[in-house]
Amino acid sequence: MAVSTSIGAAVRSVSVVLTAALTAAACASGGSGGGEPAAPAVLNVAGVYEGAMNVEGTTIPGTLELVQTGTSIAATFSAPDFGITAEGGGTLTDTLLQLDLSYNFQCPGQATLTGQVAPETMRYAGELLASDCTGDVAGDFSFTRR
Repeated sequence: MAVSTSIGAAVRSVSVVLTAALTAAACASGGSGGGEPAAPAVLNVAGVYEGAMNVEGTTIPGTLELVQTGTSIAATFSAPDFGITAEGGGTLTDTLLQLDLSYNFQCPGQATLTGQVAPETMRYAGELLASDCTGDVAGDFSFTRR
């Protein structure tokens, strides 16, 4: 009788330890709390950036000001040396930022800037496409937040 009692006690002890371990593992992994997973943080890209656009061999230095509401971005580009101001907005998806800016340099036009924002350096760089009465042009850009 003593042997079966000690075997029963050992089985109960193992059962209790196993149940406790499984419960702890479930709690550590989030369990089935039924809550919504936390939304990923949106990168804060708001601020004033300095840099330049390069179009057909011409470098256009200027500032790019970004105002952010969630993933929506309002943007203003200013290049006083060229008398250019462009305004518009866009969308931030992770680190990909696409801006559509309207300008009136030689004639009304639209420029689309598509690039990545490096979170470590807050450098926004990529390609641009512009279209107005003079035609379509492609180029690149690079801006770094002050």
